[in-house]
Amino acid sequence: MTENLRITAECVLPVVLLIALGMLIRHVKWLDQKGIDQIDKISFNLLIPMTMFKNVYNSDFRAAFDGRLITIAVGVTLLSFGVALLLACLKEKAGARRGSLAQSIFRNNCLVLGLPILTAMYGEGELTRYALILAFVIPINNVLAVVMLSVFTSHDISFGKLIRRVVTNPYILFIGAGLLINLSGIRLPQAVAKCVSDLSAAASPIALISLGAVLRLCAVKNDMKTVVYGTVSRLLFLPLIFVPLMIVLGVRGAPLVALYFVVGTPCSVTSYVMAKKMGADGELAAHLVVLQTVFSVLSVFAVLLILGTLGYT
Repeated sequence: MTENLRITAECVLPVVLLIALGMLIRHVKWLDQKGIDQIDKISFNLLIPMTMFKNVYNSDFRAAFDGRLITIAVGVTLLSFGVALLLACLKEKAGARRGSLAQSIFRNNCLVLGLPILTAMYGEGELTRYALILAFVIPINNVLAVVMLSVFTSHDISFGKLIRRVVTNPYILFIGAGLLINLSGIRLPQAVAKCVSDLSAAASPIALISLGAVLRLCAVKNDMKTVVYGTVSRLLFLPLIFVPLMIVLGVRGAPLVALYFVVGTPCSVTSYVMAKKMGADGELAAHLVVLQTVFSVLSVFAVLLILGTLGYT
């Protein structure tokens, strides 16, 4: 399990370094607030949606299809969303802060952090099944996040406005385009596919640098109780609820580890970008991303160690 800790740390360290680079860039005044806002606009409208498109477009929905496992993954995703809403509403009264907190509790970074660890533990043979789970979980997460943030940040929103806000969201549009092209059997020209891949690769680094540039460590003190609450809820409380449930349902080995990553990895930088651009509390979202990412090194290692000791992995 020491190897798992090393792998987890190696996955998290680049994230922390990119955030620190963003803080340095702000400190030397290479970026002002206007520049940060422009970067976030590009991330929200193009780079991160392109990542969603690529994930759905490249998914093989016929390979290693496990209906029961996917049903459990979707069920866990929906239930964790409900738990996150409840926890956020119990802690925060303002809609903007509730949105950021709830999103940080139910959204995950299972692609960036989970994929390398799963590969190290079980080899590349499990990647197809894991990718298939993500092909369902990631779009659902994004749709739920758009709906939830729209409701929390728009006090007088009607059902019609809510639907329009959801269907015109860049994340949803790109996911829909990826699904449509995937199911149609059309393959993108090599030059276009390369462009999509390059834009996708740029999404996380640029978003993390922007997060670091907007981060104010002195302001974390004002949000400390909420940030700790969200971090404990995400990294400890949700796994304590759902991992035993999945064990009771008979999930073992690589599928159990994969589903743990759905509920136990820290919230992704996507949550910060979406919160900021949709009118939620972007500063709180940034603090939650950073603290959850740092402490996930210990939480992921601890959970995998316990599961391995009990013979479930």
